[in-house]
Amino acid sequence: MKHRLLTVTVAALLFLIQGALALAMPKSDRNIMVEDIELRPGVEVDIHVKVFVNEDAPCQSRTFFAVHGFAHTANTWKPLAEALFDNNPTGPVVCRVAAINLPGRGNSTLPTNLSYSELVLDDHVTAILATLDALRQRGVRPRALIGHSQGGLLLQMAQQRLMDAGTTLRNQFQIRDAILLASAGPAEISWEFVENGTAGTIIAQFLTNDPVLGQVIDIPDAAFPGVFFTDLANNLASGAPTPAQVTSRGYNAPEPLSATLQLVGAPPFDRPSVDARIFAPQRGTRLFMATNEQDVLFQPNENAQLYRHLTGDNNRRRLKLVNGPETVHDLHLSDPAGLLAAVADKIEF
Repeated sequence: MKHRLLTVTVAALLFLIQGALALAMPKSDRNIMVEDIELRPGVEVDIHVKVFVNEDAPCQSRTFFAVHGFAHTANTWKPLAEALFDNNPTGPVVCRVAAINLPGRGNSTLPTNLSYSELVLDDHVTAILATLDALRQRGVRPRALIGHSQGGLLLQMAQQRLMDAGTTLRNQFQIRDAILLASAGPAEISWEFVENGTAGTIIAQFLTNDPVLGQVIDIPDAAFPGVFFTDLANNLASGAPTPAQVTSRGYNAPEPLSATLQLVGAPPFDRPSVDARIFAPQRGTRLFMATNEQDVLFQPNENAQLYRHLTGDNNRRRLKLVNGPETVHDLHLSDPAGLLAAVADKIEF
């Protein structure tokens, strides 16, 4: 009886502490630095998290943890965060979006004792999991994850790593929902963009030997809109940022060559592998996915294959095909309100 009373008392104390932390959180956008994350033995980084805050909602409602895509930064989540705060047609109130800057971009540091060009996707996964743990210790406890493009694959890899260790995103971090937008897939899913040689052409076009970073894929700001905001007919979406806005808003960042080669499965790397049904209901985290009709990087049929592989759901209950002439790869940035309205019947943001 005494043991049970002690357990209840400790649980109540933790609840009160968490509530006090939530009330003490700033009610405007802020930055969090998570220092000394060990990616590999002797290799450390400091990770920057940009926290976008809904000033009209007390932060006892929904918090997202967002992972950006290839050659992107945390700043690319700002338009979607503001759309969520302004009017979320999918239902739940969102109080904040904590967006990570992966190693070496934004205000996150370069790795110690390792060239930036040598970072691989597995290092990004390590940074994500360590950051989630650090955020929870600071009272920022996301109940939902959202990943775009390469960021979606990183979340799949994070779940796989946890399962290999005998746990899951739900058990480790109490993550109830994961949302993948225009997501990259693992080796088990066909990828026409790679198989038809387009990926290799882009890598060769933007491969740069930087004196500080080493070999990176560095897409110039002038080319950024054309890579991520064009439709299947090579038309630029009307909501695409201008090159000047890409620069001023800090959307763009070089990508490590090794991580890029791993993403597309170019020697000496294979594409990452992810087990089937890692987001099946018994895993505890619901998976939602959105795929865009005019996406030049990931075809809707490929994302449909990915959804079935991850969930085992052949009925596509939480997969949304977003149709329309401007539903490009970076729709979450060019038309975030339109994206939210389109997925409202399938996805709970």
